[in-house]
Amino acid sequence: MECKDPAAHTIYRTNKFCSEKYVDAVTYLHQHNVVHRNIKGDNILLTNEGEVKLADYGFAKHLKNSSDLLSYRIGSPSWMAPEVAACEIKSNKGYSIQADVWSVGITAIELAEGRAPYQDMHPSRILFQTMRNPPPGLHRASNWSVDFVDFIAELCKEHPSSLKCPALSHVAGITFLTVKNNQSRLILLNL
Repeated sequence: MECKDPAAHTIYRTNKFCSEKYVDAVTYLHQHNVVHRNIKGDNILLTNEGEVKLADYGFAKHLKNSSDLLSYRIGSPSWMAPEVAACEIKSNKGYSIQADVWSVGITAIELAEGRAPYQDMHPSRILFQTMRNPPPGLHRASNWSVDFVDFIAELCKEHPSSLKCPALSHVAGITFLTVKNNQSRLILLNL
């Protein structure tokens, strides 16, 4: 099923191409026990040739094991996973490398809608909303394909334990990313 709105369809195809590439980049980091901790649209770069690159490794951390937990809050509030937002407020066990999965989902929302959820709020309010509210989704989900809505829902799930969060290698098999569209790269080159 395709997007119903023609403008949304172009955004959808571009987002699909970009998402596939930055999911690959984050999967690579996770395979090497690196958590990025600042995935957002501003850190997704497009070259003149239409290549997608993940940037800004200033908050990245190399872990000894992928199951290691981190216990301090760092990153951009609008893209921060609930377990990261809560790590210094609630007494919890911390968060794992999988906290990046949430940020990938929020970035997909941002690229589709032009802004991340809660982006216009004060940073402390964003943290509170992220911890308190159900996971965000697309504002007008009916304008988007079921595959894209499912992709967002799979990434932005509530995870009582960050260790139960889906691995990006699992998410990469979701239909939204696996159905290829060769026109997406051409769209990027024409932007």
